[in-house]
Amino acid sequence: MRRTLTILTTVLLLAAGGNAGAADLKLDAGLQALRHHGAFQAATAVPVAFAPGRPPVLADPDRISCWIRGSVSRTQLLALGIPAGTEAGGCVAADLTWDDIARVSALPGVELIQLSRRARPLLDSSRVATGASVIHGGTPPNYTGTTGRNVVVGVVDTGIDWTHADFKDNTGANRILFIWDQTVTGSAPSGFAYGTEWNAGQIQGGSCTEMDYDGHGTHVTSTAAGSGRATGNGKANYRYIGMAPEADIIFVKTDFTFAHIVDGVNYIFQKAAGLGKAAVVNLSLGSNYGPRDGTDPNELALNALTGPGKMVCVAAGNSGADSIHAEVDLVSGDSAKVTFYVPPYSANGGSTNDYVVLDAYYKVGDTIAVRVNAPNGYSTPSVVLRQIVGVQSTGSQGYIYVDNGGSVGNPLPNGQYNLALEVYDSDALKPPGAGTWTVTLYGTHIHSGGHVDLWLAESQLGSLAPLTPLRQGYTPSKEISTPSTAESTLCVAAYTTKRSWQVPSGSTYAYSPLPPMGQIADFSSRGPTSDGRMRPNIAAPGYGVAAARSSAISVGNWMADDSVHFMDQGTSMATPHVVGVVALVLQGHATIPPARIKLAIQGTAVADAFTGAVPNATWGWGKLSAQAVNSSTPVELFALEGAELPEGFEISWEVSEGLIYQQFRVSRAAALTGPWTDLTPRPLPGEARRFVDRPAAGLWFYRVEGTRAGHTEALGPFRAEVSGVGLASLRLLPPVPNPFQSGTRIRYVMPRAGQAEVSVYDIAGRRVARLFSGPVGPGRHDAEWDGSLPSGARAGAGLYLVKLRTDAGTLTCKITFLR
Repeated sequence: MRRTLTILTTVLLLAAGGNAGAADLKLDAGLQALRHHGAFQAATAVPVAFAPGRPPVLADPDRISCWIRGSVSRTQLLALGIPAGTEAGGCVAADLTWDDIARVSALPGVELIQLSRRARPLLDSSRVATGASVIHGGTPPNYTGTTGRNVVVGVVDTGIDWTHADFKDNTGANRILFIWDQTVTGSAPSGFAYGTEWNAGQIQGGSCTEMDYDGHGTHVTSTAAGSGRATGNGKANYRYIGMAPEADIIFVKTDFTFAHIVDGVNYIFQKAAGLGKAAVVNLSLGSNYGPRDGTDPNELALNALTGPGKMVCVAAGNSGADSIHAEVDLVSGDSAKVTFYVPPYSANGGSTNDYVVLDAYYKVGDTIAVRVNAPNGYSTPSVVLRQIVGVQSTGSQGYIYVDNGGSVGNPLPNGQYNLALEVYDSDALKPPGAGTWTVTLYGTHIHSGGHVDLWLAESQLGSLAPLTPLRQGYTPSKEISTPSTAESTLCVAAYTTKRSWQVPSGSTYAYSPLPPMGQIADFSSRGPTSDGRMRPNIAAPGYGVAAARSSAISVGNWMADDSVHFMDQGTSMATPHVVGVVALVLQGHATIPPARIKLAIQGTAVADAFTGAVPNATWGWGKLSAQAVNSSTPVELFALEGAELPEGFEISWEVSEGLIYQQFRVSRAAALTGPWTDLTPRPLPGEARRFVDRPAAGLWFYRVEGTRAGHTEALGPFRAEVSGVGLASLRLLPPVPNPFQSGTRIRYVMPRAGQAEVSVYDIAGRRVARLFSGPVGPGRHDAEWDGSLPSGARAGAGLYLVKLRTDAGTLTCKITFLR
């Protein structure tokens, strides 16, 4: 029997009581729904999959966790008596009453108040599979290699069993430096207004009262940093060892609202900085809400919080088998349908607890209307842009709520409208009906491409375990959850390394059906992001992972043979493997920036018959290898790219600042495994960064070899689909490097001579730099930005948009500036 760990986030169908405020409140679709429905319950309800006794979302039921976007500051909010948290990436986290929301909406500079959605929590064999046991060296607990010493592994999750011996060293001393429990009122940590904090002395002395009633947080922490010291049932210890067994640990037990999750990340980095230590944070959690393009507040905040010696790793999500994404392309006057199927089910008792929620996005410039049809034939009126139609009774098959861009009509800062649809049981006797539901989208006026991405954000229908599947319009892509789509994070997929295990009685249990060893897990979410960036970054063991069991939970036949560890699976379990390897990298390079860590992880990834040609949207760059600790190749020579130009196929690459190469060679093969043909009998000079080949049409692979300081480093292979005729169209190539700290190069291809302008904008649409404006010839051109503003000051860290305007059209792409 297969066990799938899914802790469902509650759908936000009902609104908190109190002052709803004026009609022009600057609310997103989530807060609009809360205000519209009238009586807020679901955001503070306990999800059924959580253990009994879990506290509600917020300790204060009159407050709603929010993000405030714009030029307002945390200091301004605190001066108004509003409990504000982290300020990062142009967003401020705050817990607001409805009266607070009205006051904040009226502040100058406030652009939007967004609901902080809830996230859900998404090693003996796996440690060997990644090669970490070799990197550790020696015999546990007497290591001779790299083990994460003096690096902080931070985890934000369900809780931690701080008494578990896996979180102690070989002398029995506690390795947990701090625990912040956000779910109970007490002595809050400095700079935050809620929760209770314990330090190492209090934890060692036994006065800490935090508990992990779910077990998820204990398991992932031990995978990342468990010592393996714990055992029982007469079994030897040091068999279930984490990836960084001597790292320090800081843990945040979260209430799973995203604003508070980001507070937790901020807290961990602040504590690590105070100790003078590098840190990597594990987020084995995510949500199926949001545009998945890196512009959600939680994504922007994580980008701003990371930096040299500060990294965040996030689970890709467990929606690979759930059919959660659909997309359509409309033209003016045309329509398209997306359908989802509700199977027969026994409804939950009461109201507002059976529901399906869809979350969709389309670009400003397109005017799209929507109509929803129930299986019994009922149809809503056509809901046009800037209209909210709520509580539409279908008769006997439930109620429908539609928000098409919000009543105020302000688009999101990413230049998109949010289309939100809910089907639910406003009346306990009328749950959503079984059968096929149809969402029809009408292209009233299409000027920005007519593309719509739609996700099944969540559903709860009686005791049905799987999500309600999308059917017509479904595409097996863009399934990864937020915030793994943040530019600065490492997004982690899961593959299988263990299929069976022995329980304390001596019996052996296995998954049914048996998953193929070495294959991607069927639940592992696929990329790319909605704006076309490659995700996931890496795949790690996540199907069949044994790690520490919290003493507060019972796991039945998922128990390991020593009774103190247990088996679990999910991208949640894969992510801490990557966190542990990042900790090993940070042990030797405490100030390495996130972009360089990514390159080290991606550049040493293993490609095999299961992964196929990489990178791809299922595996990223391949399977995790602990050799990232030792390899200099991906850090020094990186960003291998390819593009078909009118003059041929261009291969380009980048070199880390300050390094001098003597020469480069470029080779090509018809298969991933070779044989390779050297295209440069006369090596390219050390300053070369591009090479143009003229291959025949077909599928080719390229690699680059650079010679430096007497040794050769290889980069690739790069998979290239070549038409053989060149592409005479306007193109904006991926900027390199991206993310960047000191500078990035914007590359574009002109199909013919004409005028071109390259500018940089912030996410609010304000131009911050003009890089080039003037006439250019056909072919490839470059423009560079070092992060400077026209005043000479440096721009703030965060996400920016590059816009290329030409006679042939306008193109945009995203860049991330790290400071």
